[in-house]
Amino acid sequence: MTRDRVQALIAHVEGGGTSNGVGLTQLTSIGFIQQAEAEGGAHNVGPQCRVAFGLLHGLIQRHGELDGIGAYNGGERNPQLDYARSVIALRDKWQALINTALRAEKIPEKLPVEPGGKFDAAVEAHLLHIWHEVHINPEVSQAVKDEVAAWKSYFRQLDLWSSKHDIDAHHQDELTFGRSRLHVI
Repeated sequence: MTRDRVQALIAHVEGGGTSNGVGLTQLTSIGFIQQAEAEGGAHNVGPQCRVAFGLLHGLIQRHGELDGIGAYNGGERNPQLDYARSVIALRDKWQALINTALRAEKIPEKLPVEPGGKFDAAVEAHLLHIWHEVHINPEVSQAVKDEVAAWKSYFRQLDLWSSKHDIDAHHQDELTFGRSRLHVI
């Protein structure tokens, strides 16, 4: 999907035509397409996903997982439950494949070392900031991307280490942060 094609679609719909799905998340409502345009361009994956996943999150909160996913496809008055079941099955299939791949990783021989120094409140705040930047800003510097990659690797290695070794409270706090705040493991 290109910027020109999105603009042509918007003009087509505003002229009375029917909308097609835009991008990976198949935004079809002209309002959602325009929202993605305002957030950086409906032709870009980031804005498409922010709008679509925000919508999906709200639908799931209001209607529960099955009906919320179904409403994403068919509308709130016409949730497509077969579609929702297929999405959930694919999610579960991919999560199982990811889990298998992660378990196949070799457990480190030594406790991994934090890439940015001792993990504390300042490092936590910094990580939240750069995590956000990497996921919303396509222009973020390579140095920031590399720092995020180093921390992702660290959290993954620490998680593997903890599967076979006892860890102290400090490292457990790091794992909790990685899981619950960054959703990296």
